[in-house]
Parts: sequence; C-alpha cells; structure tokens
Amino acid sequence: MVRPIPETGGPIGTRPAGRFSNGRLIIDFIGGVFACLMPKREYFDEALYTFVIGQNDLGAGFSGNMTVQQVNAPVPDMVNVFSKNIKDIYDLGARSFWIYNTGPIGYLPYILANFLSAERDAYGCAKPYNDVAQYFNHKLKVLDVAMEGRTTRAVVFGFGENILANGIS
Repeated sequence: MVRPIPETGGPIGTRPAGRFSNGRLIIDFIGGVFACLMPKREYFDEALYTFVIGQNDLGAGFSGNMTVQQVNAPVPDMVNVFSKNIKDIYDLGARSFWIYNTGPIGYLPYILANFLSAERDAYGCAKPYNDVAQYFNHKLKVLDVAMEGRTTRAVVFGFGENILANGIS
C-alpha cells in the first residue's frame, strides 16, 4: 500500500495532513477561519448550505485496504446519516442546500498506484472503483428525491456523475 508522505513544512502548511497533498487543503483553512462562527437564527432560511460528500468516505475504505464490496456495504448507512443531518439542519430553518456528490475515484493516484490489477475503462481509470462512486451517487440521488417533498431547494450537483459517465477530456 502506498502511503501519503507526511508534509514537512513546504509553501502551504507546516503540519502533516496524512493525505495525498503537500499539507493543508483549502477546507482546512476555511474550517480554521469559521470554526467558531454560527449564523444567527434569522439567517438560517436565507443561507445556502453546501456539502461535499463521498470522496473521503469512500477513499478511507480503500486506503484501509478494504475490497470494493466492503466499501459499498456501508454506503446506505452513510447516506442515511447524512440525510438525518440534512433534515436536522432543515428543522433549524435551513431551506437551500447544494449537495456536491463524489467524483470518480478510479482515477485518483492512490487508487491507480495501489490497485494495479483493477479492470481499467477506456480512460485508464480503475473501473470497479468508479462503480463504487456511481453507487454512492445513486444513493445520494434518492436523498435528493426525498427532500423534494419538503419546502426546500435541494440540489445534488452531479458533476461527478458527468465525469463518471463521459470520462475526462
């Protein structure tokens, strides 16, 4: 298994992140800046709540050397927990959600480096790993349909699905 090399204080960060990056990511900076901020209750219905979900959840299983079937197994539970969290935020007054699904996992460097025998698609991506992403996105789409019954503007943004269906060109 190829493991991320800890970052040693290059131009971006000074702490190892344990990810395939050279340190902290943009989300680390955003989290640090907004960690203690909470919108006032009267703004809850006016805000756009954005979520990026899936890539790290699924990737953690693969970097833990789980099989495709083992990573797929908890997907319904992951989406159910996420759905409950969305509904809890809705109950607080939130009405606009942008949910960005996962992109193709089969093209990620750590997948290509660690699973050399995986079947490849026409673009050289590891097909079974992209199938996991598609399964996850399908389950997330069911959540989108469930939210339509509420007074809300919920969008599951399918950029990841487009790449999975059409490849990267």
